[in-house]
Amino acid sequence: MRKRILVILAMSVLTTSLMAGCAKQKGSARVVSERPGQETTRLYNHEDDEDEEDETETVEETSEDTSEKETEKKESKDEKNVITNDTVNVRKKPSTDSKVVKTLDAGVKLHRESKKGKWSVVIVDGKKRYVASEYLDEIKDNVNSGNKNKTDDSKEKNTVSSYLDKAGYTTDYFKGTGCRQLVVVDSKNSGATLHFFSKKKNEWVENEELECAGYVGSEGSISPYEMSEEHRATPRGLYGIGQAFYISDKPETKLAMFKITDKTYWVDDPDSAYYNQKVEGTENKDWDSAEHMADATEEYKYGFVIQYNTAGEYDKGSAIFFHISSGPTAGCVGTTESMVLKYLKKLDQTKSPLILVL
Repeated sequence: MRKRILVILAMSVLTTSLMAGCAKQKGSARVVSERPGQETTRLYNHEDDEDEEDETETVEETSEDTSEKETEKKESKDEKNVITNDTVNVRKKPSTDSKVVKTLDAGVKLHRESKKGKWSVVIVDGKKRYVASEYLDEIKDNVNSGNKNKTDDSKEKNTVSSYLDKAGYTTDYFKGTGCRQLVVVDSKNSGATLHFFSKKKNEWVENEELECAGYVGSEGSISPYEMSEEHRATPRGLYGIGQAFYISDKPETKLAMFKITDKTYWVDDPDSAYYNQKVEGTENKDWDSAEHMADATEEYKYGFVIQYNTAGEYDKGSAIFFHISSGPTAGCVGTTESMVLKYLKKLDQTKSPLILVL
């Protein structure tokens, strides 16, 4: 009897050990994170490895989708005129670790193109830069009050400084160019209003006789950072005014000029060594595409070169001119023949003329 009891006890202990061993093999505990800063213990089942990996992948894909949506929001277009509300650093990239290229005082007006998270994409001295959005306030349209009226507001807007503010150029930068003649192309969609300013006795004066209607590209005006040969758009920005050109009769102007002949080409092939350059003849031809300027008998009868992408940066656009046009262009600035001649007559290369496209 005693032996039978001992055998039963031994079998009971063995069974308990086997069950414990099975339990250890079946499941083990691990620590997993539910939320940042919170941890919980969950039973990890080895037989569910494959399913759990699938679940993890699904969660990761969902997280990426959410991240993409958030990024889209962060990079949303938000074109506004803004003003700095404190001393602020201008950076190359949207990060406090990025190089500071300039420091602006409070009260500097800028043009914001878009937002990227907590950063605003602004144009400073003609270049795409980043400023922390918290240091910028939106400039709202003035509401007529007190002694001000619409006529006064309108006149106040039509000044060189207001156009520069709108384009994102600082006064110091503009002064550094030595410019004493400025053509302003104030565009809206594919149309534009053209203005001509001259500096006289340290003051900018508009020549109202040269204010006229004009045209830009059929796609309107866009940031130079968006430009390519595929776009029929005019690049926004401040550019030098280059040589005048003509096909037959020489115009009156104080700009340097060239005559368009049957051998005159303007290369628009980004793969060419002559990209965005005027070339006479085809002896050294290495391009598949170029404008034969003499074919544009009406448009290029008179005009001048806008010095855009003079470095020939790959596929950033080429052959941007100011010329005769009766409608939207392929990317140039256009107006009537009579107005082109009037502009040419006023322009003087010794006065470092510039053209500002808005």
